[in-house]
Amino acid sequence: MNYWNRKSQKKWQKSFITSVFAKKTKHHDTYSKIIINNPEVLNDKNPHIPKTLFKFYAPTSDNIIDIKKQRLWCSHPSSFNDPFDCHTGYDVESYEKFSILNHIKKTGFANKADHKNGFTREDYDRIYNSSTEYVYNWRSNIEEYWSVMHSISDRKSEEFERELYKLTTKYKNEVKTKIDKLRDVNIRVACFSDLYHNNFPPTTRDFEHMIQMWSHYADNHKGFCVEYDMSTLNPQNMLPLKYQYSSEEQDLFLSERTMLIKGC
Repeated sequence: MNYWNRKSQKKWQKSFITSVFAKKTKHHDTYSKIIINNPEVLNDKNPHIPKTLFKFYAPTSDNIIDIKKQRLWCSHPSSFNDPFDCHTGYDVESYEKFSILNHIKKTGFANKADHKNGFTREDYDRIYNSSTEYVYNWRSNIEEYWSVMHSISDRKSEEFERELYKLTTKYKNEVKTKIDKLRDVNIRVACFSDLYHNNFPPTTRDFEHMIQMWSHYADNHKGFCVEYDMSTLNPQNMLPLKYQYSSEEQDLFLSERTMLIKGC
């Protein structure tokens, strides 16, 4: 989801995400866990769900069979042409700073007589109060994290500098490994288009405006486009959980439609 500026038509999305995470009670609560435990937050999405969505297909036998059998193919993000689509970003410096502070807490502070071979209380406070973001105001008292680490490293013994280098390298590799595992999670994605902006049903002109969609996803205009009715996601058309699952399962599952579409 993108949020560009105050005039953005997607301003509601930022507000929605904020309202979801306002329900967070534990530091490790994820978006999906919050949704499962508080399904009522999805009601904020109701006014923004389009009446219909469209999907462009190449004229292959597999696609035609899927349509006839009312199936939907979902792809793994690794197969996308755009390497940044579904790309998981991460802040290496913030993770490194967090890990360094935890390391100091576990190992303790160096005494004044041996301050060149360990972190002092002053070192800890400087790291803790540093910023991993670029400091625009040169008059600011906030130091940048990388600058603090270089300054601390320069005042230590060569042996401790080597240990510090090993430590920071370890944390950099650690966060990369964690992100790689997240990227390999067995998730699948299906992409749709919201063709009409002011017209419903969409006009021929609306379809013509989607020329890139026809070119890229419908085999250079040789394929076809399918319209999907989204009205089943309206509250009045959705069965309560008690009618969809047994009493034992009610606390464990959301409806498939809510989880896969409204929860995205």
